[in-house]
Amino acid sequence: MNYRMHVFQALALTLLPLNLFAQDEIRGYVFHDSNGDGQMQAFENGLADVLVSNGREVNRTDAEGRYVLPLQSDMIIHVIKPSGWKLPMEGGLQKFHVVHKPSGSPQLKYKGVLPTGALPASVDFPLQRNDEPKEFSVLIFGDPQPNSLQDVDYYQRDIVDQISHPERFAFGISLGDIVNDNLDLFPAVIDATGRLKLPWFYVYGNHDMNYDARNFPTLTSDQKDGLADETWERVFGPANYAFSYAGATFVNIDDVYYPTASGGYIGGLREDQKVWLTNLLAQLDHDQTLVVSMHIPLFHSWRESDLQFLLQALSPFKKVLSLSAHSHMQQSYFFRREDGRGWEAAQPHHHFNAGTTSGSWWAGKFDESGIPETTMRDGTPNGYTVLSINESYYNIEFYPTRHEGHPKGTIYLSPDVPLLESLHIKANLFNLSEMAKVFMRFVSDKGVEGPWQPMRFAPQFDPLYREKYDFMITNPQLGRRLPNPETSYHIWEGSLSGVAQGTGKVQVKAEDFFCESFELEYDIR
Repeated sequence: MNYRMHVFQALALTLLPLNLFAQDEIRGYVFHDSNGDGQMQAFENGLADVLVSNGREVNRTDAEGRYVLPLQSDMIIHVIKPSGWKLPMEGGLQKFHVVHKPSGSPQLKYKGVLPTGALPASVDFPLQRNDEPKEFSVLIFGDPQPNSLQDVDYYQRDIVDQISHPERFAFGISLGDIVNDNLDLFPAVIDATGRLKLPWFYVYGNHDMNYDARNFPTLTSDQKDGLADETWERVFGPANYAFSYAGATFVNIDDVYYPTASGGYIGGLREDQKVWLTNLLAQLDHDQTLVVSMHIPLFHSWRESDLQFLLQALSPFKKVLSLSAHSHMQQSYFFRREDGRGWEAAQPHHHFNAGTTSGSWWAGKFDESGIPETTMRDGTPNGYTVLSINESYYNIEFYPTRHEGHPKGTIYLSPDVPLLESLHIKANLFNLSEMAKVFMRFVSDKGVEGPWQPMRFAPQFDPLYREKYDFMITNPQLGRRLPNPETSYHIWEGSLSGVAQGTGKVQVKAEDFFCESFELEYDIR
């Protein structure tokens, strides 16, 4: 059988009408797995009011822990972990789903799901009790994105192994681009991340997909986009799912729409994803904390109609934050009601685009440990983010790894300004937003403190990154070439007047609404 015939026969089988199957509903239990064997025993109780989904509908279990959902010919049934409970682990991953693809995936470059056959009479989900304090912290990783096992080694040594006392975190989330097109590297990244021994949840990225999903001309764009997830579904399960922890709900969505008419990708959602998200959000309390994670930033290359839908759907929630990665830069962006893009609440919506663990794709000069310097295009070092949550607020802190300077930012003095009457100062403060308040002052070596003066928000290229970029252009033998500089949206600048001759230091202090205030300084002569 030739390749094309095999593909079309496989697709035809996956699209069979429901009435050709022996059942038209999925039934099962969510239960307290008190003995941890994964099987529901007569002495174990079902759990009421737990959400279960088939990728479209979202239903609750009854008083006995039973649920019923419509059957589809190609779907992933998954439980939405409630607060106070934990999921079983399998192969370093959270096990919360059952894949139903009776005919398996079509033939693709990277292996998809093998034929699963019919579902069992009861599709059950075991849970065990879990102590979940109201105040907790989450590790956030942007784009590990290895090209090779060598890059996986960089990721392990530079990020995973640098995190001390990982047990202080409740769980972790990776915001997509788990690999860089080589989907065979999924297990290696899972193993490296598993060294943290934390529950871990993965978001689908544009470098995690089956690109050959575009090679099915008879399918609609939505159907092709669904096929792009086949290897992801084999390894991780659903690309759209949710879970709750200590009263907060985390929603992870696939926002990579591929292929577009031009053959590329764009930020967006299929219609079935919108149905699922609408059904899910309808089950949630608007007063609870909601964290929505995706890969492509909402402010970057999103289809406008889909952006409108998502922002409108999130607007009723009083405490909602969205996270992304993808751009290999760090930035906070705010959607406001007056923008007319779908956000309807009076308070702006904060979208945080996290810095990446791979920095600039593991590029740059090698250090003494043999790991690339890999600074991001906006001058932010590579690293990881910590999201802290309690009942009334959230806090976001960024932690660079192997960074020789201050972990909060870098101060630059213009070299062409004589240190007699004024100093022109720039500060790249990695984690701040345009809403931050930033001040500077000069303190002489005799301890005379000048007045604090405000600095102005001034997006621009990072000076030090431009130097690193130019250095790698002329010294390509020292590592992979760095990508072109991009505008950094966390730079402030200003001039200090009345600076005396001699030695002293420039101090910068900053505060933002979502992260801790801090000070840093720069010694000068």
